[in-house]
Amino acid sequence: MEDFNLQASPVPHKVVEELHDRLVQIRKLYGDIYSGKEAKRQVFIMAIIEAVCVMLDDATILVEEDVKGKNVHVHGRFEFVLKRGRKHISIVEAKRDDIPQGIAQNVAGLEALSDVEGLERTLGIVTNYLEWVFISDDDEKIRRINETLKIRGS
Repeated sequence: MEDFNLQASPVPHKVVEELHDRLVQIRKLYGDIYSGKEAKRQVFIMAIIEAVCVMLDDATILVEEDVKGKNVHVHGRFEFVLKRGRKHISIVEAKRDDIPQGIAQNVAGLEALSDVEGLERTLGIVTNYLEWVFISDDDEKIRRINETLKIRGS
C-alpha cells in the first residue's frame, strides 16, 4: 500500500467551534477517550462524522452497512458510510486499536463495494478516534494517508 497526499477542504470556523464544543460535552458525559471501549469511541467518532455531514449539507450517514461481493468473494462490513450522491466513504472502527486489522477489513469491504456498485474508485476511513487512516482504492493501487487527532487541553 503506498502513501498519497490528501487535499483538505477548508472547514468554516463555526463548524470547528461547534465540533469542539460538542467533543468537550461528550468528554464530560462519557469521560476521557483513553480509557474507553469501542462503544465509547463510537460516540466521539460520530460527532466528527455528523459535523462533516452537516457541513456538506446533502450528505447522509448509513449505519452498520454490509456489502457482499458478486464477482469477488468478499463480504464487507462498515460501521458507517457517508453517502453524498454516488460517492461513498466507508468507515471502519479499529477494534482494540488494531489499525492494520481495520485497514484489512476496510479494503476487503471496498473491493466488494467496487464490485457491486461498479465503481472505479472507492474511499474508506479506518479510525479509533485518535488515529485516522484515509484509504483510496482504485483499479491500479490502494493508497493511504495517516493522520492523528491532536487533543489540546479541554
